[in-house]
Amino acid sequence: MRIGCLYHSHTGNTDSVLKTLQAKLIDHTVVLAQIKAKTSDPSVADVTLTEVPSLEGYDAVIFASPVHGFNLPHVTQVFLAQLSELPDVPVMLLITHYFPFKWLGGHQGIKGFKKVLEPLGANIVLTQSIEWRSKHRTREIARFIDAVKKRLMADAHDDH
Repeated sequence: MRIGCLYHSHTGNTDSVLKTLQAKLIDHTVVLAQIKAKTSDPSVADVTLTEVPSLEGYDAVIFASPVHGFNLPHVTQVFLAQLSELPDVPVMLLITHYFPFKWLGGHQGIKGFKKVLEPLGANIVLTQSIEWRSKHRTREIARFIDAVKKRLMADAHDDH
């Protein structure tokens, strides 16, 4: 399967999770497509995107982002706002955050994704929030990767 990871990463944490996923999913083609802007400064609300990844050509899509100010960062919000339709593929959501409780940003990030993607008909099959400061971070990343693998296996099985 061809999996598109469309993501924003301000500090590199989200990027590192997706690179780990890419390295572990050796039976699949995992494309990392970063959303980039002139500035990724979280305090700048007027964002101009410089790289806008396409959603075309994937069997599954992972949207991933950090959390800034208890919500999706402006770069991610601007990217999502320009979407008008989604391909009919499974969608997975990944949030990375710094605060020790998911309710301090992780849940809001997932809700932010869903608020935009669900009205577009997204088939959201998996959500994961990873707390970066947690002593269990490595285990959370492994759990996310295992969940993605299981989801892809189930989808491949359903296609046969």
